[in-house]
Amino acid sequence: MQSKKMNIELMRRFNTVSVLKAIHRYGPIARADIGNLLNLSRPSVSEIVSNLIQEGWVREREAEKGGRGRRPIPLEINPYGKYVIGVQLGAFQVIVVICNLRAEILAERCFPVLQEQEPEQILSMTCQLIHQMIEQLSLSKEQLLGIGVAMHGIVDAKTGVSIFAPNLGWRNVPIRDYIQHHTGMLTIVETDCNSSALGEMWFGLGQGLSHFITVLADYGIGSGIVFDGKIYRGIHHTEGQIGHITVDEDGPRCACGNYGCLEAVASETAIVRQVKKRLRMGEDSLLLELVEDVNQLTIQQIYQAAILGDDLVRDILLQAGRYLGIGFTTLINLFNPPLLILGGGLAQVADLILPSIREMIQKRALGEEAKKTPVVPSRFRSKLYPIGAATLIIARAIEGTLESGYTEMDST
Repeated sequence: MQSKKMNIELMRRFNTVSVLKAIHRYGPIARADIGNLLNLSRPSVSEIVSNLIQEGWVREREAEKGGRGRRPIPLEINPYGKYVIGVQLGAFQVIVVICNLRAEILAERCFPVLQEQEPEQILSMTCQLIHQMIEQLSLSKEQLLGIGVAMHGIVDAKTGVSIFAPNLGWRNVPIRDYIQHHTGMLTIVETDCNSSALGEMWFGLGQGLSHFITVLADYGIGSGIVFDGKIYRGIHHTEGQIGHITVDEDGPRCACGNYGCLEAVASETAIVRQVKKRLRMGEDSLLLELVEDVNQLTIQQIYQAAILGDDLVRDILLQAGRYLGIGFTTLINLFNPPLLILGGGLAQVADLILPSIREMIQKRALGEEAKKTPVVPSRFRSKLYPIGAATLIIARAIEGTLESGYTEMDST
C-alpha cells in the first residue's frame, strides 16, 4: 500500500515537472496543447496548472481577441513568482545579481577583489552583499530558490569546491559549503564557462540547439561545451580549457605556469600588457589623451580607443583575434559544432575582433562546411557570467531537481 502511494506521488511529481518544462519551452501555451503534447488528460493538466499558478510558478496571459467562441487562455512561466541569486566570483571583482525566472537582472552590485585577500574574506563579503540585496528588495525566504555561483578555473561541481583558480591563487576552497552555511540558502557552484553555456542554452542563442560551444574571453579564456543537450564534463574537471592550448611556444608565461597559452596572448590581461608595452616604446595612440598614467590603463579605456579608431589598439586586437581564431578552429576541428558563441569582455568589441577570428577559421578549419561555422557574440556580452550563475538554479528548479531554496540551517 505504501509502495502504491509512493508510485502515485512520483507520477504526480513527474507530470508536474513535465508540464512546467513544457510551459517554459513552448509558452505561451494553452492547457489543451499541453495535454496533447504530454498525453495527459484535461483534468490532470488543469489540476497541475492550478497548483503551479498558486505556487507562483506559472501565470495566465490574456486570451487572444478575435474569432468565434471562447479563446483558450495561454500559460507562461511567471517571471516574478520566484527569484534567484547569481554570483560571479571573478579574479578582479565579485558581481552579485538577483534575477527573475527569465534570468533578467533586477538588481546588481559588485565589489573589487584584491590579489592579497584571503578566500574567506572574499566569500564573507559576498555573503554580506547577498544579505543586503535581499533586504533591499524585501524578498522573503519563500520567494528565493537559491544561489548559483560562477567560478573561474577548475571547479568540482559536485562538491562546490574551487580546485584551482590560477588568477586568485586559490586551491581547494569549499565555496559551496561556505556560502550555504553563511546564507542558509541552497548553493550550486560551477565553472563560469559551463554556467555561461547553460545560460545560453536556456535563455540565449543556444536555445533549441543540441550542440554548441560558448567561448568566454576576458581576463582569462575558456569554453563551455554543450553536447547532445547537456554540458560536457571531463573526468578531472578540466574540460573546456581552450585558453591553455599552446599557440606560441615562444610566447609569454601564462598564469597556469606554461608558456604561449592562448590566454597569455589573447586575453584582456594580455591585451592591456601589450598596449602598455608599445606605448612605453613611444608609439602614438589616442590613449595618451585619455589617460594621464599609462600604468593605470584599463581595458575599458582600450576598448574606447578601439571604437574611436585608434590604430595601435586595433592592431593589437587584430592579432588577438588571430590567436583566438586558432583556438576557435581547434574547437571546430574537434567538435564540429553548428554554432560558436563569443562571450565575456571581448564581446564588447566583437565587431572589431570577429573578422580576424573568421579569417583564421577560413584558413585552418577542415572542410568547406566547417569553414562556414557561425561565430556570433552573446547578446548578454559581459553579463553572461552572472546570468549563467542564476541559470544554475533556474534550470534545476524547472527540471525538478532543486528541492528547496533554503537549507535547514537558518542564515547567520
